[in-house]
Amino acid sequence: HHWTMLALVGGFVAFVRWNGGVVVGDRESHQAVPHLAQFLYCVGAMAAAAAPTHFHPRTLLGRGKALLRGSRWAKLRAALLLAAVALVIKRFTYVHLYTLSDNRHYTFYVWRKVLGRSEATRLALAPLYAYSLWCVLASLQKGGHCPPLVRLAFVTCAAATVVLSELLEFRYFIAPLAVHALLAGPPPWLPSLVLQVAGFAAVNALVEWRFLCRPIGRWSDGSVARIMW
Repeated sequence: HHWTMLALVGGFVAFVRWNGGVVVGDRESHQAVPHLAQFLYCVGAMAAAAAPTHFHPRTLLGRGKALLRGSRWAKLRAALLLAAVALVIKRFTYVHLYTLSDNRHYTFYVWRKVLGRSEATRLALAPLYAYSLWCVLASLQKGGHCPPLVRLAFVTCAAATVVLSELLEFRYFIAPLAVHALLAGPPPWLPSLVLQVAGFAAVNALVEWRFLCRPIGRWSDGSVARIMW
């Protein structure tokens, strides 16, 4: 039953050969770079999407105790993961000119207010990224739904989807987030699912209200400038 996946990979390879690269559109403004930090943003977004499950105080306390009471090998793995995340932040963080200049997108403000403040600020987020990655993998492992090979394939494909793009865009995370949700299944507790759906609805409502009711100015031609994802 793997022929559909192989056909998808073959189609992608054929497209890249026909197109002369992966970029569609303005190739000068969208050059492929090893933006490994983009994968950290992606797993952070996936963990945040399931915040009622992963960031519930009871969950955080339980996982913290489990790590402290775990074996030396478990603590060493956690330390190595944190070190790898910090190295990625330090060596493989890029920022696109569009991210710095286009204030119509929320990523402009995310970089300006948080990620772009200093390298120390970015490194301070390393524990959050490491925990988010652990949450993503743990949610795939629960109940034995996904064997190790599937988990490895998911991480590899999710990373390949985002790390070559210098531009930070939340929409790039939609496909990995959707596939992760399908593989992981619903949250273990019904209240978490209700809170997750309510959170999505609240964010969408707020973004729509901001777009429709709070323009950020006007362009030189008199048209209204609005903020969007």
